[in-house]
Amino acid sequence: MSLQFQSYSQDVDDVDYTVLEETLSKIGSLTDQMTSSLHTLGRSASKAERAIKPIAGQSRMMEIYEKNLADSLNVVHGIRDYASVTEECEGIIAKGPEAVGIPVYATTLERLNTALEDLQNANLQTFYKVIEKAQMLVNKGNANLKDYFRKLLSQVFQTIDASEYIAKDARLPVIKAQEMATLRQLYAVFKTNSQMDQREPDKIYFEFCSKYIKSSLSTLEGKSRPPQTPPAPSIAQAAATMSANVTQPNSSNGAGNSPNNSATNILSISKAPPYERGSNAIVRYADALSLLLSAEFENCTRLFPDNKAIQDYYFEHICASSLSDFVGLSSDICKHVKTHLATDSMLAFEVIEATGHLINTVKMITKIVPTVLSASMKDVQDTTHLIFTDFIKYIEIRVNNLISLPSDNGVCDATIDVMSRMKRFADYKNSALVSISTMSPGGWLSNPKPVWYTTFSSSGAVSAAAENPVELLSSYFSDAIDALFVSLELKAKSLQKKTTQAGFFLLTNLTLIERYVTKSDIYMILGAAGSDRLERLKKRGLNLFLVGWKNAASLLMDVTVVKGNSSSTFGKSSLSSKDREAIKEKFKNFNAEFDALVKAHKSYNITDQSLRQLLAKEVSFISPLYHRFYDKHSGGDFSKHVDKYIKFDKQQFDRILESLT
Repeated sequence: MSLQFQSYSQDVDDVDYTVLEETLSKIGSLTDQMTSSLHTLGRSASKAERAIKPIAGQSRMMEIYEKNLADSLNVVHGIRDYASVTEECEGIIAKGPEAVGIPVYATTLERLNTALEDLQNANLQTFYKVIEKAQMLVNKGNANLKDYFRKLLSQVFQTIDASEYIAKDARLPVIKAQEMATLRQLYAVFKTNSQMDQREPDKIYFEFCSKYIKSSLSTLEGKSRPPQTPPAPSIAQAAATMSANVTQPNSSNGAGNSPNNSATNILSISKAPPYERGSNAIVRYADALSLLLSAEFENCTRLFPDNKAIQDYYFEHICASSLSDFVGLSSDICKHVKTHLATDSMLAFEVIEATGHLINTVKMITKIVPTVLSASMKDVQDTTHLIFTDFIKYIEIRVNNLISLPSDNGVCDATIDVMSRMKRFADYKNSALVSISTMSPGGWLSNPKPVWYTTFSSSGAVSAAAENPVELLSSYFSDAIDALFVSLELKAKSLQKKTTQAGFFLLTNLTLIERYVTKSDIYMILGAAGSDRLERLKKRGLNLFLVGWKNAASLLMDVTVVKGNSSSTFGKSSLSSKDREAIKEKFKNFNAEFDALVKAHKSYNITDQSLRQLLAKEVSFISPLYHRFYDKHSGGDFSKHVDKYIKFDKQQFDRILESLT
């Protein structure tokens, strides 16, 4: 059974194998057929591809050609439109903005700018002629616009003579309403013009405005130029020369040179005509420039009403050129003053006044002070410091070089000269305050201190506050008066004037000094402190004047010794013979001195009634002393012949004193 089954299973396997083999053979055959078919299909597809590809490529190229053709047609149409724009605009550009009006001209220029930008962005170099023409028209349009701008500005900024407006106190012209409207239209066009440098209109405006201001000031500028004269020595330089001449030995005689030549130099300086206020036009120049700048700021505010930044920008640039011209002129004047201190020193104070006026004008508008003006003010202040020191030196040397004093002990020419100069100095009070504010107390005195200062100073222990220019200026003028007064005192003593005569001489000159003070701005400058210092000088002069009278009064001081009982039968004291002789000598000497004093007093040419009354009042102190002395000895206690020694009774004595008034 098992053998049969095994045989049967084997047969079945053989059959399955045979069937499988046949099936695989069929599949292989089909695979071969399919492969062959695929190869055939591939060859057919390749043939089809080779046949179709050229057709597809040509189709795509036709599409590109079609698109390019359409684009080209569009460009041609566009170019034709741009060409039409340039043709339309060319005529308007040629006529200019003045002929067609700014609005039409601005619209035309804007169309050209837009067309040019479109052409440039399209990068159509093939049509360069159209682009070149558009560019040419834009350039010409902008040029015409700027030319019209210049023409309008030339009409607006027509030169005036600012000096005439100052003389008439008239308002300086500003841009007229119609012209201002046109300018604002132009600026609106400039602002939106992409083909123009936005700074160029600014430069053009600044150019015309600066030329206008400069030319309008030309007359005043010419009158503000310092004269071309040879340098003159200052007082300090002349004094140094004199000192050198005095000490330098003379080769011919071995003696020191006479100071006459140097004294002559000082005298010639004193006689040289001093600078007259206003003869230079620098103050009027500054006044006119201030008015011109104010007018231009008004123009700026009207031109750019809603833009404060541009207003300030324009005003700053307008100021720059004009202030530079002023500073240059100021510098030239300062250089001149430094070489002509003896005659033209006061001109520097006018420069301070002019500079201060400009500073105030600009500061009022801009709220700041331009650096160029600050530097200029410092320069002129430094120059005026020389004036303070030189004038003090002038006073000292002017008096020291006096050869003689008036025979009548009256006012000397040096006092008149110095006080005349001081009065002119005081006329510049405000400028002097500005100048002295940067000096220290006593900074105007030489080092070592001058002889007059070490001899006497009316300042006492009081000194001016360094931070207070009013006190400083008062101190300076008081020092100047001290220099004159004490130098006159030293000169009088050196010429061996009697003390009383010297005192009268000083008081006479002080009276003139006081007259100058009260009738000029010196009075305001001195103030209370200066008035006190004048009183100290007067007291010093009176003390000198009264020396002789006090010497005479000293003879009336009774130093007799009484002997015995003071209550005798006749109510008289008994005097020793020595005391009686002393009293006789006192009366004799007093009478002689009193007569001499009265005679000398009456010889004085006292033209000032107040001085006459003052002196009479001052000498009247001797009256009660004489009365007492007279009452004590008029009874004959010292002599039986009192009339021989007592020359005046009390009434006679007082009448003589009253005759001095």
